[in-house]
Amino acid sequence: MVRDVEALIMEFHQKAYELVQAHADATEEEIAKLGKPLVDEYFRKLLDADPLTRYAQLEYMRSLTERARVELEYIVWYLENKDRIPSDVEPLYSDFLAMFEERGWDLSRIRWLLEQLENEMDEIDVETRRFLDAHNEQLTQMLLDDHVYDFSRRC
Repeated sequence: MVRDVEALIMEFHQKAYELVQAHADATEEEIAKLGKPLVDEYFRKLLDADPLTRYAQLEYMRSLTERARVELEYIVWYLENKDRIPSDVEPLYSDFLAMFEERGWDLSRIRWLLEQLENEMDEIDVETRRFLDAHNEQLTQMLLDDHVYDFSRRC
């Protein structure tokens, strides 16, 4: 049974949300301890997924990282230009700003996070390209096999 991409994305979103909720109250140190094994397990599961699910996951991850990048770029811009912005102007993503202030992150730490996010986006792009190339190769092989089979039947 083939599931549509939207249903797959929603299922993946739910699993990602549950993962985030499971570690929402953890301290940064606890998350750091869990980080590497959790990421390894997550990507192992992604690699074991069927092709349609894998593609949907890559696209979903890409959309999440793009959204986070836009928010981080705005926060970097806002912090760089904070002195020139009138005090009565409410910033976008104020909850995100509050979180960074609460954790004591400065502009250089946020820039570093943005750079890490852009690197992650590049890795997702490479993985997507690799996936699509393998899929195209498989389709081409199937097409050639069908033609060879038809040719051999006619001879």
